[in-house]
Amino acid sequence: MTPVMTQRRLSLLVALFLFIPSPVLAKSPGPIQFPMLGLGLGQTLRLNAVARPPNPNEPAAGCDAILSFADANGTPVGRGPGPTQINPGQAAFLDFPASLLVSTIGQRAEVRPTLRVESVAGMNACPGVVFLTETFDIYSMRTWAAQAPNMDKPPNPNLPAP
Repeated sequence: MTPVMTQRRLSLLVALFLFIPSPVLAKSPGPIQFPMLGLGLGQTLRLNAVARPPNPNEPAAGCDAILSFADANGTPVGRGPGPTQINPGQAAFLDFPASLLVSTIGQRAEVRPTLRVESVAGMNACPGVVFLTETFDIYSMRTWAAQAPNMDKPPNPNLPAP
């Protein structure tokens, strides 16, 4: 993906996050509960996080987001870059290419996106982060599915911390 395409995709996602009602957390009670999501060869699962702008009367504060992926047993898969500081209005993402688990056409893999959000130490409270996953085709860049976390259910205590 070219930098221009990445910038356009992130700009579109930021606009969607800010205008479509979505789950927002300032501090997560544990790993955010996403469902298992399936991938086939040639697809990538992207976990997006956008820091909400603060209330106009409050100073800006950053959020630490830890983005990762786990298999059905809760074992981490793919790369986990560790905490990423997201400032208000900025976005971060982590990609999970299906090719890490799938090697032939017709084969599928399931992974669960997980993330944890904390306020940055020594700063004001995190104003909130909006989350979304996106499954897209790496050749056409077509988005096949988008999924918000299920915030009606409590987090699964059996999932490991990212």
